[in-house]
Amino acid sequence: MVTRRRAPSDGIDDLEISFDDERLIADAGLVLPATLCDRLGATELIDGLVERPGDPAIGAAAGAKALSVVFAMLAGADSIDDVDRLRAGATQAVLGLRPRASSTLGNWLRGLGFGQVRQLDAAAGELLRRAWGAGARPERLVIDLDSSITPVHGHKKRGVRYGHTRVLGYHPILATSATTGDVIHARLRHGAANTQYGAVRFFSETIARCRRAGHQGAFLVRADSGFVSYELLRTITRHGGHFSVGATMQAHVRAAIEQVDEQAWASIAYPGSGRAEIAETTIAVDA
Repeated sequence: MVTRRRAPSDGIDDLEISFDDERLIADAGLVLPATLCDRLGATELIDGLVERPGDPAIGAAAGAKALSVVFAMLAGADSIDDVDRLRAGATQAVLGLRPRASSTLGNWLRGLGFGQVRQLDAAAGELLRRAWGAGARPERLVIDLDSSITPVHGHKKRGVRYGHTRVLGYHPILATSATTGDVIHARLRHGAANTQYGAVRFFSETIARCRRAGHQGAFLVRADSGFVSYELLRTITRHGGHFSVGATMQAHVRAAIEQVDEQAWASIAYPGSGRAEIAETTIAVDA
């Protein structure tokens, strides 16, 4: 590292810091996910799955391109130009691949269609199977379903919509393993989270992915009240699972809670400084 003054001044604003050692590595912590990708054969897997008939550029080095984006995001990139941080110093030495330029990746991403998105999704499912087969599978499978909003600027971005919050952006629905924090499945959704083509279809894809990855036992699905849907609950039960889903505070729910004896409530550990109690009751519903 070299520090020099750009002008004969004592002000700190006149300092210029540059790095002139080719052995310097930006974001050396990427060695862990890079090693994991290497052990799972991620580059070769994506190369073998991603293609677009009539456009060989989409399939060319698809693994290196996809992982360049992934590694950049792990390093904090929030725009396509930030991918170029991977090309600083000797960062390539810890990634196991040559990071592609941001311009190359921008063209590649814009060229992906729905078919290629599904191909990348299939690669993610296979990587999960390989990881769980190597010993990363949780002993107890607890699937957390949640939806999110990623605001964007610009009305011409593909896949953006206004949701119930009236915010323009991407509206992904996510399934994560509560015990490991791994993202099991992700999908951009249309409309509300609990619609037929929202949570129900998404959960069915998620549990099918978990079964292919080697989990054959029971499981628990947790979700907030935005996922209340009798069809979803029936689907979870049909696949051999249990569920813990928040209920909206409707009149009959409130009435049932008020009937619970005070001695029946039990305190439970709650993150932070909050306090929570639980009790059991039964609510008759027309499912």
